[in-house]
Amino acid sequence: MSPRRCQLFLQQQRHLTRLLTTSSSKNHIKRMDPLNGLDIRVARILSADPFPEARKPAIKLRLDVGPEIGEKKSSAQIVANHGSTDEQRAELVGSLVLCVLGLPRRQIGKFMSEVLVLGVPDQDGNVVLIRPDPAKDGVVVGGRLY
Repeated sequence: MSPRRCQLFLQQQRHLTRLLTTSSSKNHIKRMDPLNGLDIRVARILSADPFPEARKPAIKLRLDVGPEIGEKKSSAQIVANHGSTDEQRAELVGSLVLCVLGLPRRQIGKFMSEVLVLGVPDQDGNVVLIRPDPAKDGVVVGGRLY
């Protein structure tokens, strides 16, 4: 490639980069963001109660998502690792979790689930909650994932 062609190519690359990272307008392309539209926040578990009415074993969680958002409720299928006993549910209270806001609410039995609590599967396919460690990480309730 000739030096002139190389220079033109680099100019085009820089221009494209500017287009992709500038604020959107009618003449610009929006920056591609895989988490665009998802609001994932840190929440503190205020209560964890059994949910025998659910078809699949679940726990009713009441969450504090910070002063900006307030309290939210969630039904979570976390019984296998986090709630088969009263002691396990009591250990959840006060711990931090990640939850997704802005999804449609779901009616589960007589309970309205407002947020989705995030977890990952263990070796048996049961949910393990994603729980930030506030002592090590300085995590703030209501903090947004980015």
